[in-house]
Amino acid sequence: MPLLSGIDIAKEIRNIDKITNIIFLTSSPEFALASYSVRANNYLLKPFTATELFRILDDVAEIIINSQKYIIVKGIDATYKVFLREIEYLEAQNKYLIINLSNGSNLKTKEPLYSFSNKLLLEDGFYKCHRSFLINLNKIKSFTSKDIKMQSGAIVPIARSVSKVFVDIYFSFSFKN
Repeated sequence: MPLLSGIDIAKEIRNIDKITNIIFLTSSPEFALASYSVRANNYLLKPFTATELFRILDDVAEIIINSQKYIIVKGIDATYKVFLREIEYLEAQNKYLIINLSNGSNLKTKEPLYSFSNKLLLEDGFYKCHRSFLINLNKIKSFTSKDIKMQSGAIVPIARSVSKVFVDIYFSFSFKN
């Protein structure tokens, strides 16, 4: 490309869209490290085989399918379609369940936490870290042995009985993804 490199174009894409899947198909190995700065899904050097390309495309297809998963929530005032990627954490409060979303809003329902524990599985990135909380592992900013700081800044407690198991589950899930 005469004016812009693929990395430059990917940076422009990232300025507009944070989640688009980017795969570099190139004969230039020198930009492979730079591809991490734009969160590319893969960097495939020419010549490559159809098998290699299809493996990468299958991985991206799985990411897209997983990003489209949702649940139906019967709220207090309406019924909602909630994408799993939008859920930061769920919190049981008295007779209600509060579903905290990434955009800062929340939904209130009378459904019990255990019904969501059955819908939101570890394979989808959810973990019950406390009897009153179910968290999205993809939305964790940091954690200690006692609590988890979510991307929104909310602090969620970790039950003592699961604190050691949580670390293993978090890293296992993170490295899998």
